[in-house]
Amino acid sequence: MNIDKHKLKKLDNINYYLYFLFNKNKLVYIGQTNNINKRLIDHQRKDNLYTSTNKKIFDRYYAITSKSDKITKKWEKILIKKLKPKYNIGHDKDAK
Repeated sequence: MNIDKHKLKKLDNINYYLYFLFNKNKLVYIGQTNNINKRLIDHQRKDNLYTSTNKKIFDRYYAITSKSDKITKKWEKILIKKLKPKYNIGHDKDAK
């Protein structure tokens, strides 16, 4: 196969994450980020002045990776609307 190097497109290795926080086996929050470790730490802190993140009580999480920010945000809205986790206050009107 003959590949013209000028036509190759650089692929980003940036991962986006759709994540789910659970407390006592109950889903309490759905979010998306491109830095899962930082987001989880932010959620464990008391009200955070720098990130506007409120402390969330959770004992485990589950994350799904994606290469698309747009798709990750879309699924976040869909799942918040459908599942209504307790910490996702104010998302209902934005979920389509």
